[in-house]
Amino acid sequence: MGVRLAILSEEEKFALYGIPDFDELQQHEYLALTKDEQKLVFSRSNLSSQFYCALQIGYFKAKQMFFHFDWNEISQEDIDFLMK
Repeated sequence: MGVRLAILSEEEKFALYGIPDFDELQQHEYLALTKDEQKLVFSRSNLSSQFYCALQIGYFKAKQMFFHFDWNEISQEDIDFLMK
């Protein structure tokens, strides 16, 4: 008798592989940048690249993965947090 694999629900897939959806506490944990991370971010040539770099750092800290994303997939709260 063969073993059947359990298929993840869409919610479970998103929880594992989707772009993080940070609450306020998680923003402080994952999007607050160290001095070295800030140096890396500000070494980027323009604001869009700086945001992209900062988000990738935060997302990697949260899920140990890098993401390809469109700006409309990013929460305004995360952008506002990084602006501060």
